[in-house]
Amino acid sequence: MFGGGMRKTWIWALVAALVVPPVSDFASWSYWRQNLQRQTDHTAEVGALALRRGEAPVPAARARLAQARVDLAEPPVIEFPPAGGRYQGHAEAIRVRLTAVRAPFFWSKLFGPARMTATGTVAVIPDHPTGTRIARVE
Repeated sequence: MFGGGMRKTWIWALVAALVVPPVSDFASWSYWRQNLQRQTDHTAEVGALALRRGEAPVPAARARLAQARVDLAEPPVIEFPPAGGRYQGHAEAIRVRLTAVRAPFFWSKLFGPARMTATGTVAVIPDHPTGTRIARVE
């Protein structure tokens, strides 16, 4: 019915229709996830820098989030001192958890939006030559 060239064209079209949507969604999802993690890490770093200067870390972190215009599904969780993780209860660390709802185009048509959460902990570490430094912990 179809010539050899026409059949190959249909096969490639079918393969493209099956492969492109998941690859596109994966790329979108990865970008959003990395951006959320980056925002979380930067917010925790701002809090740790405020702590290092002797200022209150939580208001500094909240101010950074307000400037970043992050679209969140839940209010940010800023823990000082952290309530969990490796630096649980340590007064030299701050932990930030952000939650967003995202859905790449094809995923949303099948399953609806999905939640993604990013957590970042930054601590102020004593360092003899420079006094103190900050380090991303988790």
